[in-house]
Amino acid sequence: MWIFESSTGEWFDPNGTFLVKGYAGGSCGKNPEGINNPKLQGEAKIGPLPEGLYTLGNLVLESHLGKFAISLVPDPSNNMMGRGDFYVHGDENKCYFPNRLVVG
Repeated sequence: MWIFESSTGEWFDPNGTFLVKGYAGGSCGKNPEGINNPKLQGEAKIGPLPEGLYTLGNLVLESHLGKFAISLVPDPSNNMMGRGDFYVHGDENKCYFPNRLVVG
């Protein structure tokens, strides 16, 4: 299982090896208090995606999210707090951290 730590933005592979630091939440600078802040996970367009298990879904090429994105399919046991439509993608807009992975 791959792990994204929503409070730090750190990604780990199934062996527990650190891969990259990214971020989730913040609405591209409009709500910086939401970046990697799990206390705000229930706030759409502010906090990071809700904690839980996700499966990597479909690859999306050339969209508003950048050159590519991968959809995140929430596990039915997740409390999604009325939220959805999450993706893993690059920070094409360089909102916070150029060349970092974004989850959101």
